Amino acid sequence: MQKFYIKYREREKIFQIQAESEQDAIIIAKQLITSKYLLNPESDLTLCVLYTWNEIYERAIDSCCMSPELRAKDEARNQVREFALEKGFEDLEKAEIPEEMVEYYSDYFNLRFDLRGNIEFFEERKKKDPDRDWILTFSNSENADVYFWRFYGGLEEVKKKMLEMAQERSSNTDSELINLPTDPTEIEENLATDTLICMIGYEDYDYVISAKDFQKINWQFR
Repeated sequence: MQKFYIKYREREKIFQIQAESEQDAIIIAKQLITSKYLLNPESDLTLCVLYTWNEIYERAIDSCCMSPELRAKDEARNQVREFALEKGFEDLEKAEIPEEMVEYYSDYFNLRFDLRGNIEFFEERKKKDPDRDWILTFSNSENADVYFWRFYGGLEEVKKKMLEMAQERSSNTDSELINLPTDPTEIEENLATDTLICMIGYEDYDYVISAKDFQKINWQFR
């Protein structure tokens, strides 16, 4: 059994049908639509099967120049690029292998195309915060010791990690706790130094947890 995406043109509705073949999916879709909209079973329906990028691509293999299949592949590729840019994603043309990014974006958004290469269906996705290489530090105002860790993850993930570290250091102390961040929005972002700072305040001293993107560290001593 496969999942087929069938578009009912008259009402611009898309139905997801489980079937053994494309022809079976069309038959099932017609039965479903005539029942749902109380139509005559003999009515002429404009049904359009939607395809994945890989299916569009495979149809174009060995096609002659300017064939409908090749034009559909080129159109689909261009539409994927524009779609991804509109969603705030990287331009696939900047990738080392652009075709791999076309496939990635198509899978990520579950894009479906008609036979002309037009995007007819997609699933909304939030832009994933890219993983980064972070250097985490912990220091205590009572002494000059600084401890270092390395952490891989997105911005929100590193903020959560900093909160975990703060929680772990908020007990087993004789000094009264004055300030302890409990939400990622309380992590300070120092735009001048591209550094995240989490302060744990006690009556007699402070703990400071910081994070900085390894790629943004300036290694030149001034």
